[in-house]
Amino acid sequence: MPSVVPLTVLGSGLSTCALLTLLSEEGEVAPSGCLVDGFLGDAHETEPKSPVPGCRCQKRIGQGDTAAPPLVA
Repeated sequence: MPSVVPLTVLGSGLSTCALLTLLSEEGEVAPSGCLVDGFLGDAHETEPKSPVPGCRCQKRIGQGDTAAPPLVA
């Protein structure tokens, strides 16, 4: 049975790196998105995605905790 420890360590490491990037001056030149392969350890820069105007998620943007969960609405 596989352990969740490696996945937890990968997630905490990526979160720590993202936080340090946001807090440092180097964050201004950091890419806006990355695709990380947790199995091989590779990371690739991705292009920023623009929202699709006809998507049903557009009505939920900016509502935060005031909106009902998607499974209820």
